[in-house]
Amino acid sequence: MPRPGRSNVYEKSKDFFGSIKRLLSNLKSWRIIIIVALFLAMFSAILSLIAPNKLSDFTDIITKGLAIKTDKLSYLSEEIQNNFNEENMKIKISSITNDQSINESDKEIFYNSLKKMQQENDEKKKQVILFSLSDSILIHLLDTIKIDGKVINEKDQLAMLRLSEKLDKEGKTEESLKLVDELPESIYSIIKPEINMKKIKDLAILMIIIYILSALFSYIQNYAMTTVSNNFARGLRSEISSKINKLPLKYFDSHETGDILSRVTNDIDTIAQNLNNSLATLVTSFTLFIGSIIMMYVTNWIMATTAILSSLVGFVLMFLRKYEWIYRRNVFWT
Repeated sequence: MPRPGRSNVYEKSKDFFGSIKRLLSNLKSWRIIIIVALFLAMFSAILSLIAPNKLSDFTDIITKGLAIKTDKLSYLSEEIQNNFNEENMKIKISSITNDQSINESDKEIFYNSLKKMQQENDEKKKQVILFSLSDSILIHLLDTIKIDGKVINEKDQLAMLRLSEKLDKEGKTEESLKLVDELPESIYSIIKPEINMKKIKDLAILMIIIYILSALFSYIQNYAMTTVSNNFARGLRSEISSKINKLPLKYFDSHETGDILSRVTNDIDTIAQNLNNSLATLVTSFTLFIGSIIMMYVTNWIMATTAILSSLVGFVLMFLRKYEWIYRRNVFWT
């Protein structure tokens, strides 16, 4: 039979905020350590958010380094095409006419092609007419190009033109990659894939520092909170023991032994565990939540807004469905 005056172990706190206030007042001696531990937990969460972003930059650099330098290729193509404008070709007419190494039939084809290109408005058709010229004519129309300190002579430019002509006919990605390997060395050395190892090294060092600091901050925070919770629990048990020794015997007659032991063991352990885990977890989770939203908006604000709004709509519909079920149940029983 339970003794009279037995208290309900599961009853709610009559003064929650008052209990929290007393708890915080008892933690005054540990206040600085707790604040430092919470800040370390926050910094660790922030670093864990920064690390994946730097990892994506790391991947982007490697991916970019595995592809050919399209910007250099485009610039080179533009420079070569500039040699074939109408003004330049008119200037080169005299040199082609006086060049004895070019046979008369090729010269005649050049003159006729020049007239056709002047009458043609379609750039693709102009290019077809241009590629129909002989190599001896085309090489006279080209001038030496210098890119990144490397000189590309007329012969290499002509080889690139002929390869681009094949590429237009093939129109396949696999074939285009094969043709890139056939480019002259002077051109291939400019556009070849090249990974920026300096950036890779710098990012790798930065990521190592970020992960080490995140792990270090987390370890110090866990160690500090564990120390605080254990010492606080020990001090609380000493105070309770001192209090129990001062209680009159009638108190023990009106309360079960299990209730008293529960206060000394389970309740204090619960406070210590919550102080050790829940407080730091709350700060970490809140920081991760706010930080994740910020990172989502930095990455793509449209997708971030869509994801957040869809989640909110889902929660609203879930609550409406729940209250609708409760309302129908009440109507049924009434």
